[in-house]
Amino acid sequence: MIMNPIENVYDPVIAGTLLAGAGATYDGELFMRCWAANLGCTQMETIRDAATDTLVFVAANETEVFVCFRGTQDLRNWITDLDCRRVAMDLQTCQAEAVEALAGVEVHEGFYRALLSVWGELGCVLERMAPGKRDIFFIGHSLGGALAMLACAWWEHDIFHGSTEVRPTGWVYTFGQPRVGNRAWMKWYDAMLRRRSFRVVHAEDIVARVPWLLGMFRHAGIECFYDALGQVHQDWPWWKKAPSDVFGTWAEWRRAGRIALIADHSWTTYEPLLGRNAPFVNPANP
Repeated sequence: MIMNPIENVYDPVIAGTLLAGAGATYDGELFMRCWAANLGCTQMETIRDAATDTLVFVAANETEVFVCFRGTQDLRNWITDLDCRRVAMDLQTCQAEAVEALAGVEVHEGFYRALLSVWGELGCVLERMAPGKRDIFFIGHSLGGALAMLACAWWEHDIFHGSTEVRPTGWVYTFGQPRVGNRAWMKWYDAMLRRRSFRVVHAEDIVARVPWLLGMFRHAGIECFYDALGQVHQDWPWWKKAPSDVFGTWAEWRRAGRIALIADHSWTTYEPLLGRNAPFVNPANP
């Protein structure tokens, strides 16, 4: 299957396909492999780190590579989520301007340590699967989305600068993803990847709104916000979301007696939203 992504264009069909891959990481090896096989993938590998309980599933077909990070599932993942000190990213580079661009860039320590725990093996797998492919998709829900964003930034920064192979274009689709880094991180990331990074948020999903910590962390990429009526909006400010928050919280409680801030985070609540809206083009050109 060829996704045919377009820069600055959020495609709910692509999002729905990739969401299924993010969800399969919670369900086990068989589900991940079935999802990948449906996309024509013949190369598949699962990477795990026991210490951090980080899991990433990598699959490739003739033209595309899919890197799917699992989200929060057990206590060790919660410890990762709550380790919210900021640390500098220690990226390899051979260009002075790249070093200068990283000045002041800091990210969530728990997310960064979790990515580091699998990066060595993941890098080897990508060096084997990526050559000759056109696109590489970094995917994840919740914690997995944060790891996907970090991983694609690392990829785009050219951590594989020693390779002579032409690398596929990196894309990011995340779902219910928390904030990853500080303002400097946001600017650095968006300069590289904003046009190819889509952060899907379902209504009152509280995880997409933390850690806030008085502005210490910022979101990056293009936000695709689905309001309480299931309509998608691009990069809405908080004051436009407020009426949806009030209505959605009331409607969720009245319908099912559930707290929308929590209920809207499950990856399964994202499924009905995707594929209902036509793609739209981001008029901004940062």
